[in-house]
Order: sequence, then C-alpha cells, then structure tokens
Amino acid sequence: MVSTYSDKNSIFGYKLFHSSNNYLVFTRNRFKRKVVAIHDKNAVTVPGIKNGDSFRIYPNLDAPIFHRNIKINTNTLPRMINGSKVVQYMLLPYMREIRIGVFVKDVRLVLITDKAQMFHNKPSRRSDCDGETSNSDTFKFEESVIWDLPEKKYPSKNKNCDSTERYLPFLPDEAYLYYPMLNTDESFKDTYGNGGFPKTTYVKCDGKDVEVGRFYIPQRKSLSNPFFHIGGEEPCDKLALIGTYRPNNGGNGVRTCVFATGDGGRNWYCKYEFGDLGDYPFSQGSENWATAFGNKIKMSSSINKKGCAQIQVKKRKCVVPKDEDKEPEQKFNWSDSVHVCAITASDSNTVVETTVPHGLSTGNIIALCGKTDNEELRCLLNNEISPGSAGNGLLYKVDVIDDTSFRIYEFVASPDNPIACRHIHSINRIKDGWIIGTGEIYPNGWLLYFQMKEADTYAVRKAADDYKIYRLNSSDNSVQRTLGAILLDDKDSTLIFASDHDTLERSEISVPDGRTLKISRSSTGVFSGKLSDIDDRNKFEVLYEAQEPSFFFKAINNRLIFGGQRGELAVSCDNGATWETCHLNGTLFQYYGTSGRAVYIGEYIIVMK
Repeated sequence: MVSTYSDKNSIFGYKLFHSSNNYLVFTRNRFKRKVVAIHDKNAVTVPGIKNGDSFRIYPNLDAPIFHRNIKINTNTLPRMINGSKVVQYMLLPYMREIRIGVFVKDVRLVLITDKAQMFHNKPSRRSDCDGETSNSDTFKFEESVIWDLPEKKYPSKNKNCDSTERYLPFLPDEAYLYYPMLNTDESFKDTYGNGGFPKTTYVKCDGKDVEVGRFYIPQRKSLSNPFFHIGGEEPCDKLALIGTYRPNNGGNGVRTCVFATGDGGRNWYCKYEFGDLGDYPFSQGSENWATAFGNKIKMSSSINKKGCAQIQVKKRKCVVPKDEDKEPEQKFNWSDSVHVCAITASDSNTVVETTVPHGLSTGNIIALCGKTDNEELRCLLNNEISPGSAGNGLLYKVDVIDDTSFRIYEFVASPDNPIACRHIHSINRIKDGWIIGTGEIYPNGWLLYFQMKEADTYAVRKAADDYKIYRLNSSDNSVQRTLGAILLDDKDSTLIFASDHDTLERSEISVPDGRTLKISRSSTGVFSGKLSDIDDRNKFEVLYEAQEPSFFFKAINNRLIFGGQRGELAVSCDNGATWETCHLNGTLFQYYGTSGRAVYIGEYIIVMK
C-alpha cells in the first residue's frame, strides 16, 4: 500500500497531482479519509468531511484491511474534559521497557485535545516499567502526564501546600485541578496495574535529582493549548520533541515551551520555557501581544489603605542579547518603586492604585514588593527580585485603567527567562539533537540547539535527564523567524534555513556606477552559511530563490523539502544544489510523518522516487 507507486496509484484515496524526475505528489480527495499521523507501518486517519467524533487506527499497513474505528468519548478517553475535541494525533516510536532493563521497539499513538489534555494508547501494565502489551492495548487509551520545570509552582488553595505548589487562592476553581487525576485521589482506579501518576517526580538538573510538579496550564481553551504544534515532530526511538504554536496575544495567555518524551508520549517533560518581554513595539503589529494574560486575580475582599501602605510596584524590563552584548550579565532591569495606596478587590478584578502616576502600559510585567500585616495580601508579594532573578517567580501582567490605577492578571510565561517569542515555528531533527526556530522577528525570533549526542540505540537516555539547550543567535541582524533550520556537522558548521518573513532588510545589491538607486532584495528563500555568521544574515547565500515565504522546511530522507505559504513546493536531492518545483493547490501545513519513501504533510503525500 505504501511501498510501490505509479501514476495510477491511489494511496488512502489520495490521487496523483504532480510527477517530476525525483518525486510524486498525491493530493487528498476532500471526501476521502485524511491521514493525520503515520510512522513506518502504522497510520491514523479521520473522516474526510471531518466530524471530529472518531478516528481509525491502522496497526499494520501491510494488512490495511485490519483496522479499527475508535469513537472519541469518555469511554475511550477516560476523564476527558466535557466538550473536548481531538485536534492532533502523533505516532511516536519508543523503546518499551517490558522488564527492568529489557527494551523492545514499539510505537504509541498520542492524541492532543483542544483543552490541553494528552492521551496515549498501549497503557503501561506495570508500576516499575511499561511491561508487556496485551493484544487489544493498541485500542486502549490512558491520559498522559506532563511534568513541569523545577522552578515552576502549581497553584494551591491550601496554605500548607507541598513544596512544588504555591499558595495562591485567587484563581478560578478549574486552575487547581490536576490532569491526569492524582493516584492519591480517593476516586482513582488503577485500571491497568501501573499505579497511576503521583503529584511529583524527579528530574536531573545540574547532575542532581530535583523534585518537580505537574505542568500547570492556566486556561484550558484551544488558543491557550501549549501542546498544539505545526512544525511536527521528528522523533527517534529515544526522544520526541514538540514546541508550542499558539500566538501569545489577544487575551490568550499560553505557556510557550519545548516538551520531550522518551516513552512514546506517556510522560512528557517541559525542558524549556520562553519568557515574556512585557514591552511591545507597535511597529511589529504587536499591540495584541500586550493582552497575553493568564487568569484574573480575584481577591475575596477590599484591602484598606493601611494594609497597602508599605507595598510598592516595580516594573520589569528584560535585558535581551544584542550585537554589543551577546551574553548579558544580568537578566532584568527593575524600575524605581512606585508606592501603592489601595488594592481593591471586586467580583471581576483586582485593581491596584498608586500614589503617583505609575508609568505603565498594558501588558507590562510587575512585581509587588514590600510588607503588610494583611495575610491575604501577603500572598501577592515577591521580595526576592534582583537583576539576575525573578525572586519567588510571582509576577503580574497589568491592564492599565488610568495614570494611577491598573488591573492585575496572572503572569504565565517563564519568570526567569528574558528570552521571549510569540510561538515556536519549527523543530528540525539533526544528527545529534534538534534545531528549534521561533517567531516573530527580533527580539522574538530565536534559534535554539537542543543537543542529544547519544545516537546509539542502546545508550539509554530519558526525557527526565538533563540536556544542553543553546541559544544560537543574539542580534537584530541575525538569522531569525525561521520555519525550519538544519545544522550540518561539516568544517563550517553549515546552517541551512528557510524564513517565513519577506521584508527583513538585507544588504543593498550592487548597481551600475553613477546610479543613486538603492535596492535590497526580499528575505524569502532557502539560505546557507556558516554558524559563526548567524548574527549577520547578509552573509548567508540563497540556495533556493523562493517566491513565497516559507511555511515548511525540513530535511527528510536526505531530501530538502520547502513549502511556501500559498502552495509553492521545492525539493532538492543534492543538499540544495538543484531543485525541482511545482505549485500545489494548498499549503503544506502540519507534518504528519513518513512511511517508507512517502512524506505526509497536510493534504499531500510527497513520494520520493
């Protein structure tokens, strides 16, 4: 079904659209089923006219007649939040530990819902390892768990909360719920004999075992879903990575993170979280970014002036790398203190009033410092801030009312990271890790290198281990806003990337002597250059002169595949020296995986000859 192709082939109902010397393109008939996840001989499809209430699993494409339709409901996906829809599917290879120290290759299916839950099939059958699978486990699902960073705290209404929690009783009730259910909950049932998930676990951090809690999700709505991604996953048997693709604007406070799993999506670990600048240059069209709020802070009563007399507001400004200072010694600048005269709580908001004009803009980030005898108000304070630290991590986003008053909202990003982005565009696999690209442009366009040197299948690495994550660029003139980047291990450490931005300034081209005109070409295309030149994009040469900004760029099966925003497709079989192109009827949006020589992207299948 996926091993041989000809012009007459029909794959899953996809029909031949284009044929070239090196590849074929198939496109989906809109009434036929759509492939939404594929790996080797495993596949998942959904109805062509998508109703969202079922999906189909193919456990072995050599025998496609043996498949099963799965209904999406709480019987199939236990404790799924009411009204949820499955928005993404992933087939992830992993090494299943069937007995302690004994591993076999396997593949798990992971489902992501619009309310930020994950579910996986082939549940673990033991509490100390995965155990052997039973015959029907391919079609049985259990909720996955996501573990947070060591510095993050889960909110709690309990004053005597655990060390991985923070007493902050001013949030909506749903913010305190744990998904999946704690295995200490009186209603927990151990369906498969794996013992369920505790409140905390341990990860490696600087060589030490550090306790971490569950990953906190402030708002469980579609546009705040930290697990939704477009760059797709390029997993290996050791790790799979995904990165948040949700625009942090328009009132949608989403934690923008990189997650890793080493067991096929049963346990996920947050490995990196971006910060929030709190300052938004309108020249980037960023006025909506200012409202990347978390939950409203709702206190139970009004606080009188006496209780606020020794409280001050301090605005935070991130110190971002730049050409003149690529490794800043400090992370933040904190403003002079502005004294508070009142904090008023109502049913809808908490309003802070200052004695003099506060000088803030909507979206700015603040800390409340000082002291008070009011026990309720004391929960809001953060007195440990410094140029190198966000203190206890308790910060707020502001919504300005007038010169001396503003509302406060939950701050949801990493409090300790001065590096921010709008969302993660792409994660590309390279020989010893992944290259991660973000949007938009500087100071929100970054390239990170997540390194995993141990390519040997038998060298066990876990997602809970400590990994080096390097920021590669540092300048407003750097390579940025990539939709895919590849780092080669050659003498120049060649960096190949494609950008989704068409107006980034490049050097002026040479014109005839005596002319006064100045011309700078567009920034679309696939570029190549040295990693050492990453902070000067003008030193990178064009490999492919794309007409459209990029929506997709990866190296798959030794081919470079470029997809433009309006359907431009280009494939190179010789690392960019030559390209074969065509134009599709739609965009290459979302990468679903590969099977043999077939690459599944959006509505298309690209088959390498």
